[in-house]
Amino acid sequence: MSDELVSVAFPDSVVEIGRDLFRFCGALTTITIHPDNPAYASENGVLFNKDKTELIAYPEGRQDDYVIPDSVVKIGDSAFEDCKGLTSITIPDSVKEIGDDAFCNCKGLMSVKIHDSVVTIGFFAFRTECNTTSITIPASVIELGFHAVLGCYVTAHPDNPEYSSEDGVLFNREKTELISYPKGKHGDYVIPNSVIEIEIGAFDGCTGLTSIIIPESVTKIGENAFRGCKPYFTVHPDNPAYKSVNGRLERKCKLFFGHFNQLGW
Repeated sequence: MSDELVSVAFPDSVVEIGRDLFRFCGALTTITIHPDNPAYASENGVLFNKDKTELIAYPEGRQDDYVIPDSVVKIGDSAFEDCKGLTSITIPDSVKEIGDDAFCNCKGLMSVKIHDSVVTIGFFAFRTECNTTSITIPASVIELGFHAVLGCYVTAHPDNPEYSSEDGVLFNREKTELISYPKGKHGDYVIPNSVIEIEIGAFDGCTGLTSIIIPESVTKIGENAFRGCKPYFTVHPDNPAYKSVNGRLERKCKLFFGHFNQLGW
């Protein structure tokens, strides 16, 4: 597809539309489906399945707010991906699932409130290079895909059985795993003493982070945990796995040679 394409219309004969068909169509504002099409439907230029229970594709070139229809149960994979002009989204309480990459790289989306009907949020669902996106996770969400809200400022409902948050940082329920740190936060950070594991890419791109204190409890740091940021590290001297040397983070055991690069430098 082309960046010059503004609108596209499908006849009733088309019964299969690829998920990536509209990728890189930065000027596209309208998708129209013939009313007799047996597989798809459109409403206000947005693509749905026939009964409008799944929102399949929102045109990348639109510059507006959007209210998802109440008929929608699932926001499909990549449905709003790269929709940089999307400034506000209203998700109805009919939605139970948000697919993989659903809102990935929606740089204009500042705040998202997810209703307590949603159970599953797919991987990279809200990942963006923007550092100002705020996400509210209700008690109903029991599954977050890999890096689903990476870099976002996260508020998890206190009754959520799987996840918790503190000052925008996302943890598992028990706060033994630090999942994601907001890209927009600046300054110093002290990791809670409950944390045992820092997940893969947890601080990825957090360039405003100036220093970080790692407690004795942390014994596992995932690959690329601090990629793109270079804070001054201070590690508790009794930590069995890691140490800090002149502000740099290293493993204590030489048998783990090579892990240094996996930390994100």
